Amino acid sequence: MRITELIPGNEIHGWMQLGRALKRGRHFDGSVFRYVPLKSAVAGPDDLQRFTGTVVQNDKTLLILTLNVAKMGRFGEMAEAESLKVDIAYPLLQRIRILSPINYPADNTPDPKWPTKDIIYKPYRTITEVTLKW
Repeated sequence: MRITELIPGNEIHGWMQLGRALKRGRHFDGSVFRYVPLKSAVAGPDDLQRFTGTVVQNDKTLLILTLNVAKMGRFGEMAEAESLKVDIAYPLLQRIRILSPINYPADNTPDPKWPTKDIIYKPYRTITEVTLKW
């Protein structure tokens, strides 16, 4: 799958190029926003080098991907409650993975070798790597 095939509503995990972490800024009225710095800079504690989010718009003519992003936790889940909109140019992305829209059911059949153990598996989603070629 190519980056130009992403459609609004797709859930993704993304990584920015080194030095291009998504910065956090504030407007004069106090509202918070995310932006891509013009020059490479060292990432601070509030900056996102890797993120999870959903696609809002994919502009194939300007090569810009508009996303609602949040901080990615240790295991790929959303670590922050707030989700902020950001516009990212295709060349500034290092890696993108798309998550399947459905949770596949887990296999919770008992194991004959361990009949006393009740292991409950969580539903899972498949992950597809997105090619950064347009």
